[in-house]
Amino acid sequence: MTKCPITYSYWVIPEKVLAGEYPGNQMRKSGIFRVLRTILDQSLAFFRHPSEGWPTDDKRVKKLLGAGITNYLDLTEVDELLPYETLLNREAELLGMTINYKRVPIKDQNITTRGEMTKCMLFINESIKSGNKVYIHCLRGLGRTGMVVGCFLVEEGLTGKQALKKITSLRKNVLNSVLPSPQNKKQARVVENWKNIL
Repeated sequence: MTKCPITYSYWVIPEKVLAGEYPGNQMRKSGIFRVLRTILDQSLAFFRHPSEGWPTDDKRVKKLLGAGITNYLDLTEVDELLPYETLLNREAELLGMTINYKRVPIKDQNITTRGEMTKCMLFINESIKSGNKVYIHCLRGLGRTGMVVGCFLVEEGLTGKQALKKITSLRKNVLNSVLPSPQNKKQARVVENWKNIL
């Protein structure tokens, strides 16, 4: 099994498509619930791998780049969190890597349009076709990320229900695997119906 570069992530396709949490600073521009949740998640990550120290945006970005991930599909809204692009590009430049970053904003706990989902699918497929590794993320790597990953798995030939089961299986070693991904019924319905929309 291929090791995941950061704690709250999982390989959808080993060494090609990774999905998970926001790699940047998760604390700022967040409400109190998000701040508390972030502290809990980071504490769990620390206790799972204490030798790695406290998980920070610098560490997450460096680990993703160290795994050779150059393409980033960001599903967060523009003002939802502090951007990590500057950090990502700076660290990539030090390593001689070129970054391809795309944001397709989806409101937290929500769904997106067919057109926006198609943009996500194109970005993922073009990344794979060009031989680049892609990282798909929202904030926690659950709702929006699970919905996009599910639709991608449907495009890869699974039914919607099979795709949802596959996500659960792929996430079994992620610390927050007890939480559903996608997070709610409307997001799961997008995955279940994606084949009919194609």
